Formats: sequence, structure tokens, C-alpha cells
Amino acid sequence: MVQGHSTQDSQNLSLSDSISLLSVDPNDITPTYLIGHSIDVLLAEPFFVLMTLPWHPLYFWYVRTALDPLLSTDCAITPGSAHLMGIAVKFENLHLLKHSLGKVKEFYLTPCDDAVMESIPDINKSLPPEFTVGISHLTLSGVQTLMKFDFTSPVPKDTILREKGSWSLTTPTSCHGIVLWMEYSTGWTPVLLDEPIFGHKLNWSSNQNQGVCFFVKEDYEGEGSVGVAYDISMNTGTGDLGMEFELIF
Repeated sequence: MVQGHSTQDSQNLSLSDSISLLSVDPNDITPTYLIGHSIDVLLAEPFFVLMTLPWHPLYFWYVRTALDPLLSTDCAITPGSAHLMGIAVKFENLHLLKHSLGKVKEFYLTPCDDAVMESIPDINKSLPPEFTVGISHLTLSGVQTLMKFDFTSPVPKDTILREKGSWSLTTPTSCHGIVLWMEYSTGWTPVLLDEPIFGHKLNWSSNQNQGVCFFVKEDYEGEGSVGVAYDISMNTGTGDLGMEFELIF
């Protein structure tokens, strides 16, 4: 945590006179640390190194809420908001994911494993491991904003936030899943670098992870889906996000 002080004697000002570092977790800061000052700027880098899922950096919203009593009335908060985004995709060579994923970070990835197991006879056992790390995917829809988060206000206490809606696929087709990511109002480079084009690969920034919600094979097989319905919820008491996606035929 960085603490700054202003002075009118700019000619004799040194960095050590104006800025001090507080070796304390933001959640543990009290008025005593601020020596009578309030916080005028709250600045955070949302791409936490240890995050697993794209929405884990929403932790910042909870830190901001804990600091709320110490913020000035006109405190500048950056990022001021975040958006959970989604796009429908079809995966190429899904069978290259040769190993069952099972349960990862409390997420059951059985639909992904089932889709992979359907392609087991076609697996090339000589493929090097790096080819199994990332499976390329093709765009099937435009980008959809699934939920918005306003960091300029504290987290609502013990509330269920919910967003429902749907969006269309560019053309009726077989859809394997929804790629999910977060965009932040920082003015920095977006996570999705280029405008998506149907049937083309997506170009991602390396700053953040993307998550995938897979559809089971019974859902995406058939004459082709025309859209996706979604139901996104957030329990502000626990910070848990719930997501349901359904193909529209």
C-alpha cells in the first residue's frame, strides 16, 4: 500500500518525503496508518498472478469495500468497473486433449472429458505435450456482456446479483461451448484484441486467463443451434458466481 503526502515546498521535496510504503494488507489498514488523511486514489492491477479463473480478480471489489470508510468522497477508483464477457465457439481437434480433466478447482469438467473420449480412436499418441495445452477455437457469435460490476460502490451485502438474456449465433451451427473472460475499465489493452469474425480464430491478450463452459454432446449435436441463453448469478456474501448456458434451436 502506497501512502502519499503533499507539500508546498516543491523545490526541497524528495521522494521519501512524499511517499511511504505501508507493509500491511489493504484489509488491515486503519485510520491510524493514514495519519489523519483519507484515500484519494485507489489503484489496482486486476490481473492477479495467482488467479485461476477469469473472475477471481473480483477480489479487488471486496478490498475496495473493506477500505470504504477510509476513502474520500471523491476518491478516484481504477478500475472503476468490470464486465464478464462471453462468446460462442467451436473447438478444432478437441481430441488433442488426451487426458481426462475430472475436477479442477471445484469445477467438474465431465462434459469436456466426455467429448474428448468420443474421439479416443483418432488420438495420435506421438503428439508432443505442448499441442495438448491449448486447443484452437473458431468464432460462432459476437461478444456478449453477461454481467457488469461497479467498483465505484461497495459490494452489496448478502445479495444475489442476477443477469439473464440471450444472443444469436452468426449462423445456425454446432456450438461446443462458451469462452468467458473479464474486461476492466482501465483504458489498457483489451483481453480480446480483435473484432471476432465468424469461423476465424480469436486473438487473445496474454494478460489474463479465459474460462470455458462446455456443452454436453447431446446438446450441441443435431440440426444446429441459432443462439445461446444465459443465466448468471453472483452471491455477494460468498463471492461465488453461478453460470447456466443453454443452446437455442
